[in-house]
Amino acid sequence: MRTCLELFEEDGVYVEPFSGSAKTHRGRAAIGESFRVNWKQKPPNFRIEMGSIDVSGSNVRAEWQCTSDGLEGWMRGVDTLEIRNGLIARLEVRVTEMPGQAPPSPSSSNA
Repeated sequence: MRTCLELFEEDGVYVEPFSGSAKTHRGRAAIGESFRVNWKQKPPNFRIEMGSIDVSGSNVRAEWQCTSDGLEGWMRGVDTLEIRNGLIARLEVRVTEMPGQAPPSPSSSNA
């Protein structure tokens, strides 16, 4: 069985918003360090649920929501992945709704 880091290409890219603003990590070592730091700060009783997953060629879009005792409600987001040679070449995580925050109205969306 592979570890989660082995699912990334050696020169893979991970873009995450969990440091307060979007931060890009390049390469397995940098991605692994980001994972270690973020999981150390994981809120208590953390739970994540996957929503719809759409695949189009080498691109994947996955919706998710998570909650914990440290959050006032659900945090929601979307991950976009680019797959190359069966591995993740790029993973970008975007939070679309913070707990206690109303989702954006359709008229204010840039989608």
